[in-house]
Amino acid sequence: MINGLTIAGSDSCGGAGIQADIKTMSANGVFAMSVITAVTAQSTQGVFSIEDISSNMIKKQINVIFDDIDVNVIKIGMVSKKESINAIVESLREIRNLPPIVIDPVMVSKNGFNLLSKDAKDALITNLIPFATLITPNILEAEEITNERILTLDDMKKAVEAILNLGPKAVLIKGGHLKGDAIDVLYDGIEFTIFEKERIENDNTHGTGCTLSSAIAANMAKGMSLKESVALAKEYVTNAIKHGFTLGKGIGPTHHFYKFYNNQGEFIVKKEKNKFYDLIENHKNKDEFDLKSKKIYLITDYRLDFDILVEKVRIALECGIKIVQYRAKEKSTKDMCAEARVLKQLCHEYNAIFIVNDRVDIALVVDAHGVHLGREDMKISEAKKILGEGKIIGATAHNEKEALEAISEGATYLGVGALYKSKSKSNTVNLSIKTLQKIKKITDNPIFGIGGITENNINSSLRENIDGVAVISAIFQTNNIKNTIKEINENLK
Repeated sequence: MINGLTIAGSDSCGGAGIQADIKTMSANGVFAMSVITAVTAQSTQGVFSIEDISSNMIKKQINVIFDDIDVNVIKIGMVSKKESINAIVESLREIRNLPPIVIDPVMVSKNGFNLLSKDAKDALITNLIPFATLITPNILEAEEITNERILTLDDMKKAVEAILNLGPKAVLIKGGHLKGDAIDVLYDGIEFTIFEKERIENDNTHGTGCTLSSAIAANMAKGMSLKESVALAKEYVTNAIKHGFTLGKGIGPTHHFYKFYNNQGEFIVKKEKNKFYDLIENHKNKDEFDLKSKKIYLITDYRLDFDILVEKVRIALECGIKIVQYRAKEKSTKDMCAEARVLKQLCHEYNAIFIVNDRVDIALVVDAHGVHLGREDMKISEAKKILGEGKIIGATAHNEKEALEAISEGATYLGVGALYKSKSKSNTVNLSIKTLQKIKKITDNPIFGIGGITENNINSSLRENIDGVAVISAIFQTNNIKNTIKEINENLK
């Protein structure tokens, strides 16, 4: 499991602070642990009182966590006293291998309540900020830190440079307090990156700063780059704001778990199915993924121009294909991420599963439904740790032994073959029907036959020992995708 630790104050109305951090990390697939620095008397109308936790208790909370549990990221939020800040610093200095640290320097609440004393501000700047992998002040906080007004994008760039000189590895200034679109500026000492999103007309924005920094921290814990972490966190927060809801008489919270609710505000409950269905997120109609009726697993043909490939995938989806695997060769990670995002969105439009071949990192970045691993790729157990719960892990097996190993490691489904000579891979060894029968007997997990399958070579022995077929050329090299899909489905009955 990927673990994140948040060090922050408690918000009694649950929209910000430690509560927002825990909700955000949980929604983004990270197990959240907490160190509480202060307790606030807080509602949607503002912060009315603060009672700090003793510095000794803060240190004990941190120390017992690190003595017992592997922590993949630390997020630090509201710390209102100098003694509290110094206690955190002392604990951090005792940790040998510090994980990435995201600091959200909470200083002033939305209703103007001062959350940080003068000596605490000095301790934050001098002692704590140098530990930061990333610090995420908003405009008002950046002005407090730099003692300079920030009115324009150029002002933001000057401010991030000034804050970087205080010791953090990178700075993200959030421009939500400026007019116009929501523009954030990231600076890592080498280049500026501008993140621009439309401003959402929703007054329910309580806890957006805590939510953004925690989402960034969760993404970093999962191994994403700094830019990817910020970009995906921005996307998450934008949607959380869009789904923000009224609570109380003041400023309501963002919706941290918007992914898990439908448009009527009803929690999406996944009924118990077999292992394959349990791992598919956000689908309510099990018939859409019934392997007895939807048996074709489409693997993309990397030899095609991408625009042509996308159009062919769209036609296949229109014809009822419900599983698409993105497979690419000899392309940069940047290009693969860009193409995977396009295909994932296309699959989303048709309510289909999107799988990435081999590349766990790309599956993580684009939030694919899962990854398919070959025998030479990452171990299934490692992929499960990185991708988190609720993701599909497919595995290739060429014989009974490999199938058994993959199942024992936790594979969701098997791709077994090669059944016939494949155009996409050379030097393949054909799998006998007898071997297929043995594999079928050792698992209830879905089995997809792979390798050289066309509408013309699916026989009764094959049908009895697989749940579906994985195809490339049969679809991408045909002149009539609709008819080919229809014939394969007919032959699999």
